[in-house]
Amino acid sequence: MKTVKTIAWGGSDDNETFLDVLNLIQENAPSARFRIIEAYPNHTGGWPLVEIEFNEADSEWVLEF
Repeated sequence: MKTVKTIAWGGSDDNETFLDVLNLIQENAPSARFRIIEAYPNHTGGWPLVEIEFNEADSEWVLEF
């Protein structure tokens, strides 16, 4: 299963980095694999646009993220 997600900071940790977010996803969805599809997007936050591929077993957590 593949999905494209916009990941932007603004959660409870203002010092959160892009890698922090990817690590959090990986910890909760071990099958997740990432591919940057747009390095300098125009959306708020300015973080890369990421395609996430994951197993069906991890879909509930990833899709709720």
